[in-house]
Formats: sequence, structure tokens, C-alpha cells
Amino acid sequence: MRFQGEGYTRDLSASGAYVYASSCPPTGSSVLLDVLVPQTHRSASIPAFRTAGIVVRVEHQGASGPTGFAVAVEPGSEHGFELVQLGEEDSTTDDTTTDDE
Repeated sequence: MRFQGEGYTRDLSASGAYVYASSCPPTGSSVLLDVLVPQTHRSASIPAFRTAGIVVRVEHQGASGPTGFAVAVEPGSEHGFELVQLGEEDSTTDDTTTDDE
């Protein structure tokens, strides 16, 4: 099953991230996470942090706060998040992709 979604984060570390999103992949899903860096000017490439990871927790909206999910950097990853440059065509795609097969 393939899931694509979009969200935002304020919690990012070398070991993972918490993504606030209206829909979440299931716990245990493998994800490819692109975290876009806000730009102050328009350019052909967009800086982003990218990592592969595993969804370790999903929280649904309730009295305690918004819906979201926690991603742990994939075990064995040497570098955690990698800085990449996305092209204009990449910037129009969703930020979170999972392949849960």
C-alpha cells in the first residue's frame, strides 16, 4: 500500500521527527520523509532534509492536541537526515511517502 501525505514539523532531530498531519500512515510503516526548508526567495531548487524511517507512534486528534505521527530514522542509517536539493517538480509533491507492503 502506498500513502502520500503532507504535514508540518517543529520537532526534528538526528534520530527522527514528529509530523503533524491530518492523515497518518500506520504504525510500523516504512516512510521516506522530506522536510522542506522555508525559502526567502524563489529558486529552481528547494533545500530539504530527507531520511528513511519507521513510523513508531500515531496520535489522533483529541483534547490533548492535533493528529500526528513519530518517525524514527531507519536503523543502520549512518547519517540520519541528509540535506538534498529538490527541483521545482519535486516541490509540488507531498512531503511524506510510505511504502507499506
